[in-house]
Amino acid sequence: MNSVAFHATHLYYGTTLSGLDEHNLSAINSEPLTNGEGSNKAKATPGREVFTLPQNNNNDNQKWTAVYVYSDVAAWIPAALVKQEGTNAWVMVPNFPNEQSMMQVDEKWKKNALTEMIDTSGYENGILPLQNVDQHKGHLCEWGDMVGLPYLHEAAILYNLKKRHLEEKPYTRTGDIMIALNPYQWLTELYTNETRMLYAQELIWNVSDKDPREHLEPHVYEVAALSYKGMAVDGLDQSVLVSGESGAGKTETVKLCMNFVASVHDTTTAAASGTNNTIVQRILDSAPMLEAFGNAKTRRNDNSSRFGKYTQLQLDRSFSFAQASAQLAGSKNEVYLLEKNRVVSHATEERTFHIFYQLLAAPDTVKQSIWEGLVGTTNESFAYVGPTTCDSIEGKTDGERFELVTKALNLLGIQGGSFVTLMRCISIVLQLGNIGFQPLPDNEDAAQIATIPEFEALAELMGISQEDLTAALTKRTFLARGELMTVLLKADQAKDSCHALAKEIYGQAFLWLVKEINAATCAENNYKPDGGAPSSFGIIGLLDIFGFESFDTNQFEQICINYANEKLQQKFTEDIFRSVQKEYEEEGLNLADIAYDDNSAILKLIEGRGGILDLLNEECMLPKSNPINFTKKVRTQLSSSPHLDMTPLDHVTFRIKHYAGPVEYLTENFIELNRDSLPADLKRCASSSTNAIIAQEFKEPQETRDELEGSMQRTNPKRAKSGMTNETLSSRYRTQLSDLMKDLRKTQSRYIRCIKPNTLKKAKTLEHQTTVEQLRYAGIIAGITISRSAFPNRLPNTTVLARYKTMWDKKKFPSSSQINDSDDEKRRADCIAMLTGLLEHMTTRDKSGKEVKAFVAGKTKTYFRGGALEFLQSQRLNAFDSLAATIQTAVRAWIIRQRYKARRQRAAEFRREMKVYYDEIAALKAQLQEEPAEELAALKERALKAQTDTKDLKRKIDITEKSEAMKIQQEYAVVRKALDEKQAEEDRLRKLNQHIDSACQELEKKAEKLRSENKKLESEKEEKKEQTKTAKAGSKNYNRMRQDLARIERENKDMERELKKKKLQHMQAEKQRFDVRTGLLKLFNFIGSECKDEALVDEVLTLGRSLGEKTQALVGSLPEKSLLR
Repeated sequence: MNSVAFHATHLYYGTTLSGLDEHNLSAINSEPLTNGEGSNKAKATPGREVFTLPQNNNNDNQKWTAVYVYSDVAAWIPAALVKQEGTNAWVMVPNFPNEQSMMQVDEKWKKNALTEMIDTSGYENGILPLQNVDQHKGHLCEWGDMVGLPYLHEAAILYNLKKRHLEEKPYTRTGDIMIALNPYQWLTELYTNETRMLYAQELIWNVSDKDPREHLEPHVYEVAALSYKGMAVDGLDQSVLVSGESGAGKTETVKLCMNFVASVHDTTTAAASGTNNTIVQRILDSAPMLEAFGNAKTRRNDNSSRFGKYTQLQLDRSFSFAQASAQLAGSKNEVYLLEKNRVVSHATEERTFHIFYQLLAAPDTVKQSIWEGLVGTTNESFAYVGPTTCDSIEGKTDGERFELVTKALNLLGIQGGSFVTLMRCISIVLQLGNIGFQPLPDNEDAAQIATIPEFEALAELMGISQEDLTAALTKRTFLARGELMTVLLKADQAKDSCHALAKEIYGQAFLWLVKEINAATCAENNYKPDGGAPSSFGIIGLLDIFGFESFDTNQFEQICINYANEKLQQKFTEDIFRSVQKEYEEEGLNLADIAYDDNSAILKLIEGRGGILDLLNEECMLPKSNPINFTKKVRTQLSSSPHLDMTPLDHVTFRIKHYAGPVEYLTENFIELNRDSLPADLKRCASSSTNAIIAQEFKEPQETRDELEGSMQRTNPKRAKSGMTNETLSSRYRTQLSDLMKDLRKTQSRYIRCIKPNTLKKAKTLEHQTTVEQLRYAGIIAGITISRSAFPNRLPNTTVLARYKTMWDKKKFPSSSQINDSDDEKRRADCIAMLTGLLEHMTTRDKSGKEVKAFVAGKTKTYFRGGALEFLQSQRLNAFDSLAATIQTAVRAWIIRQRYKARRQRAAEFRREMKVYYDEIAALKAQLQEEPAEELAALKERALKAQTDTKDLKRKIDITEKSEAMKIQQEYAVVRKALDEKQAEEDRLRKLNQHIDSACQELEKKAEKLRSENKKLESEKEEKKEQTKTAKAGSKNYNRMRQDLARIERENKDMERELKKKKLQHMQAEKQRFDVRTGLLKLFNFIGSECKDEALVDEVLTLGRSLGEKTQALVGSLPEKSLLR
């Protein structure tokens, strides 16, 4: 089979093991995995030798090692490494029917595997990543804490997560990092009150010297409980950073953490005050309320958060008396980057924010109380909403959701007039979408309102005169050299102004709602315990922010999101380094071996002085700014950065090499979105609205108005301030991120990485490629790189000794352990001595000439440098071959001895059977002494023949099985012939018996006839006696008749005596045949038990059974009075 045919039929849907593009190869170089078992991807191989394993080689005795090979479709595929020479490796790749069936290489899949030679130079250290399989059965091992994985790399993480996902275990930890896979189903048993109490009891209240997580399954409650304990017991503020792409389950995870913290104090306090219960309820209800205003249905998720959120839960630590506890006292929310563009446009299969659909699904009585223009309207009534195929989210309809939102708003104090004002803000946004514009009849460069009824309703709803609103939407005014200038807008520009106003009104309403929530839930305003409010509160922060994003087209929103992820990744890297540092110190290892690459250079490129954001802000302040000029500045001023790539002929794109991979950004809308400013005309118009929320949020500062009025009155105006002082969206966002990072660095951070296992939103299904991408985007792979930079593999000392002790040359490399040493010290000394000998050839020297071994033995674990553990594994397999040969020799000798003993035992049993048979022959001879001479001679001859044959059979069995079989066949032929003769004799006797029976019947008939005639004669005799005197003439006839009667009676008696004689002879013959058959059957049974020719035995036994059946049939045919019967 050539390579072309192989690719056409190989595995499933054309998977190749080395078909990587330039992007994948660059990813290998930019983010290597120093794990000792494999890297992200394999390099492309120009030519490969592909062949099918011969059938006789694909067996259980063939040596192979369970590994993973890279695929550009399925990420990693389980395979079996058969042989490796340098960078050439021969692997058996099973023919998996689909991606979901890929789990491990076992005998089931190995039978249909193809063997391929691949180039391993693209893998880390030129070695394929090993599978974590059971040493005995070859089954994939599952680990709740992946720190315990002997081989920790990207492929191992992928398949460990997959196995747990299929077993409905959504949570897996890697040290202090919790990985949460969206199960796409509600697993009730995981979130019961009993489960929450269990984690609270084990992780918060119980005191133990060991890690309490060892016997607990990973869970989101684990992170929440440890955060609570760290805040209440250790007095350290906590933060939980939840990240992931849309649909990964971030929002639900944050709600679970919040519910745990809100309810855990109930386990230690009998009851809480009514005021505090209200605060807790407000905090819990704030989450779904923000979802209504900030979440929307997207392609990936029906309830996707379109903003970032950092919730600070405030806890009163003054409750820590007898034991660690704290009471939830309040919360504060900070929001980031609301996706305001979704207000005015969304894809056909998506929806805008939930609140629009919920409001339109409300009853008409409620709509009437808000605005009469809503009565009778549907989604299709408003251009910003439009038709949708989805009317329910997470099992609740939009109408039901509106009722829940209304109740939550009422609990926060947003009711009555304030509730109507907020809903009217939403109605104004809806109505703005229905306003149309058209050119003036006499001036195409000027616009006028095209939808007069819709516009009149909007003006009334906003409480603004139609003239003012028309002017704000169709004109622009600005100051130029102290003069107020007016510019007419075209129809499309006027529509853009309408869109801008709608987005800004919704954005300001959202921020107003956040401020109201904070006012209603913050501890400073609402928490009033009996003993007085504390001066400060403990903090548990919950960060729900967008994960790293990389699409086909990436714009300004993506660079802001990825900028935030770079900031968070920097802190994540620092925290991982500290955890590794702590582990090494506990094990007594040298910290100088730890090395990692941080992302400070990438952050400098984005946010540093003269970086991308500075250049963007500078371009936004110029009168004639455009994306091409901005891109040129990035190209010329930042070209020295190694993390920036530019396409030579493309003037509106640039590429940043982020920690998670390169992303190309399109700069066409960077300037417009970064300005994020509403024209002054629209702001002034909106500030005059009768809607209190709009008027308050759009109100300009007094100094700004004074400056504007003064500039209009001055003859010689002052020089305007530099536009560089105007705040752009990126400036505000950078300030927010800076404040967030300051807050986070004051806390002890814990991480939850949410993963979306598939794009089908289907339970128990995991797509490899998308999962691996998310693992990289979440920084999990980068964290592994740091944790295993110097020592890719680690094993407990007990495991090292158990696996490799058989290869230890104790005489040459004795252990230095002492009698008084502890068990851990003895195991450590044994590992050092054993591995020093086994890895002696891998020992090197550094620049100073100091010896550097391929391993370091800690107090409880042994750490291996790259390639060391793989070498030990291969040597272990070779040692197994040698040991297997020794074991096979001993086993085979034992088997031969057992066979010899079995044969001797069978020979003894045969002699005992022969003795029994001889006794039966003697008894048969005694029985045949009274038989007729001819038949007795024949029986004696047969008995002697059987005895002779039996002796010959015994002698032949002792000589060889072949001669034994031949003699048995001869004996069978003789016996068969005798049986045939006996069968013929039986047929003759049966016919004779039938003839005798017939003759007896005839005689009986004749006797009956004679008796009848005798009776008749007797009657005639009496008559003749009476007639003697008168009939003397008939006396002669009477005497003749008496003579005839006497003669007939004599003949009758003779026939009866002959019949009795024949019957006696027949009975004797039957008895002789029965005895002979019994002896022959015994002979057949004996031959069947001792003969080695199974076919001959079966034939003899069949003949014996047939003979027995015929004997029974013959006995059954005898007369009823027969003695034998």
